[in-house]
Amino acid sequence: MKQDERRAAEAQRLLDEPLLNEALSKLEQSAIDEILRLPFWADRKRRMLTDRVRVIRGMREHLRSVILTGVESTRKRPTVV
Repeated sequence: MKQDERRAAEAQRLLDEPLLNEALSKLEQSAIDEILRLPFWADRKRRMLTDRVRVIRGMREHLRSVILTGVESTRKRPTVV
């Protein structure tokens, strides 16, 4: 198994991990809820919370891209006959 494939398998395991998904979802939702409750003049706090949501979403997107890279490397591998 190549490194890309191992990384893809580990990324998939992380994305399938219920406890991790629950934690990330709760963090993301609490940040969004807090953004919605902020007064309009609380720009610094809004930016901080928006950055938190972006980091969480970026982490998930990165894991998905690692999976795709591993899948593509599997497809590109020549078959041995």
